This record gives sequence, structure tokens and C-alpha cells, in this order.
Amino acid sequence: MLRMERETIGKMQEGNRRGYSDPMLVPADIRIATEDRHPKLNVGQRQVIDEIFLSREKIVGLDGIAGAGKTTTLAVVREGAEQAGYKVEGFAPTSGAADKLSDAGIETETLQAHLAEASGQTRASSGSM
Repeated sequence: MLRMERETIGKMQEGNRRGYSDPMLVPADIRIATEDRHPKLNVGQRQVIDEIFLSREKIVGLDGIAGAGKTTTLAVVREGAEQAGYKVEGFAPTSGAADKLSDAGIETETLQAHLAEASGQTRASSGSM
């Protein structure tokens, strides 16, 4: 897990050094309308949503203590990104983390399962068809 975290941070830093010139994740009108549909967001959640929507980064990390509103925040980010035309998918290091992303309405699988699929390995299934 530590190695995966270091690799993720390394990719984020690499992107910062390259100075991505991609546009913001969502246009201003979508960002504002999305936030306006969620008046109960607290100041911290709004700040995080703005930072993600305004970011030009390819990878953005979201971390916080239990109960801080990460799942709610991600649900709003997903909503705005989908409205802007993105297909939102989640990849998580553990099944528990994948479940939390799913709670935000994000189609999610473990990173290991995704990599296995990409390499052509099949998953064992239970039951019969």
C-alpha cells in the first residue's frame, strides 16, 4: 500500500512538473450550477469541489478523517463531471475503499481487478448460468 501511495504521489508530482495545459475539469457554468443544487455542502466541501473542478491535473487525491464528507463531496464531483460529458470510474486499492466510492454513485472496482481485466485474465465466478 505504501508503494502504491508513493507511485500515485510521484505521478501527481510529475504532472505538476510538466505543467499540464489541459482545460479545467468542468466549465464554470456547470461548476456553479452543480454546487447550487447542493446548498447543504459545508465550506470545506465546497472548497474541495472547486479545487477539483478548477484543477488541470490528471490525478487529484482526496483525503480526510471519517465523517468529513468525502463521499458526499465525491458524489457532487461525479455529478458535475458527468454533466460535463465525462464517464466517471473509480479504482480503489481495497474492496472496502471501492464500496465507499460506490456509495458516491461511482462505478468502482479494485485496482487489482481492473489490472487483471486489462491484461486479459478472467475472474472466477460463482454460481452457474
